[in-house]
Amino acid sequence: MKAILFCTALTTMFFQHGYAQLKRGSFVTGATVYPLVRHWTDGTVEVKSYQVNVTPGVSYFVKDKLAVGLVAPWTYVHHKHPDRSMSMETYAVGPAVRYYFPFGHWAVFPMASHTYGRQTRKYIDTFSTTSTLKGNIRTFAAGLGITYFITRHVGVEAMLGYEKMKVTWKDGADVPYDKSNITLNAGVQVYFSKK
Repeated sequence: MKAILFCTALTTMFFQHGYAQLKRGSFVTGATVYPLVRHWTDGTVEVKSYQVNVTPGVSYFVKDKLAVGLVAPWTYVHHKHPDRSMSMETYAVGPAVRYYFPFGHWAVFPMASHTYGRQTRKYIDTFSTTSTLKGNIRTFAAGLGITYFITRHVGVEAMLGYEKMKVTWKDGADVPYDKSNITLNAGVQVYFSKK
């Protein structure tokens, strides 16, 4: 989170204040971040977990206010039980679309994306025995976000979203894994115009 704030402050120094460029022919690039740390009890056992989701992307405004592009989400999750642990890493890429409704220095935008990628899970048990599962992941995400344009070319944003994912394991030994999440992401986007 400190890195995002630092990058925002640094970028602000290089651009003049004003409105973002949401016109046809412009580009937008940036990333959203979703960190999560949890502690919970599984029966009588305390479980520690942390998760990081980073979603960089680049889009092109095919018409005023409508941006179409690619996102490449990366996720890392680690669960630690007293007698075992699990780590999971996911890479994916896919198309995304946004439509902006600007008002002043603000804009509201609905967003949708559909990504495909790979997921690897590693399990370590009490006896330090390691097992690994590899699979293909498909994710649909949609949400509603809000952007505040701190300069003509830089916006900070927050987005509340819904995510549905399905993992099919390569060895076929396990049934497909389906999961849905509600997410809250924050990020920085940089807008480049032709003018």
